[in-house]
Amino acid sequence: MTEFTAALEDLGISPRDHAVLTTAMTGEFTQTEIARTVGLDKTTMVVTVDELEATGLAERRPSSTDRRARVIVVTDEGERMVREADKVLVRVRDDVLSVLEPEERQVFLTALGTLACGRLAEPVACAHPVRRRA
Repeated sequence: MTEFTAALEDLGISPRDHAVLTTAMTGEFTQTEIARTVGLDKTTMVVTVDELEATGLAERRPSSTDRRARVIVVTDEGERMVREADKVLVRVRDDVLSVLEPEERQVFLTALGTLACGRLAEPVACAHPVRRRA
């Protein structure tokens, strides 16, 4: 279990839930679009959205641009949960990085951002895709 997963337990959400909610808050996206963005398979995404709906954090609504499509909309409670989870994320990140000197932290975060937004930004096709765990 990751430190972030453990820290979010008290809020009752997972890092996967957080990623889906955070992505849904940035625009009008279908389940498929969000799944692709956060790296989830279709089955996991359906289960995740079902759980988010059951807990009142998100809803499926008709798209304003495609009457056949349904988009994921974050509820007010979901937005509150994301804000709380973001605070937890910052606390955990700061704690984990506290073993580095301030200059080292900045170099590390800059290099990580370069990788995440560059070479690692697009998934690579493979014969046996990795199944993401909750």
